[in-house]
Amino acid sequence: MSDAPPSAAAGASASAQAAAFANDDRIHFSRETGTWRLENEDGTELEFDSAKGAWVPVVSVNFVGRW
Repeated sequence: MSDAPPSAAAGASASAQAAAFANDDRIHFSRETGTWRLENEDGTELEFDSAKGAWVPVVSVNFVGRW
């Protein structure tokens, strides 16, 4: 799927977010982080920032550890 991911309004309820993301197989809820995650075809991950209502890149601990 190469389309832009669905989104939910900033501050949307958990049920509204779940409904917005239900039909996209790339998206799952991470119990570890308590956030919605999207994995792109190239392996990169995005996390839904519910306060902003936007997808943001996930920064790997391994990447940060190199600096």
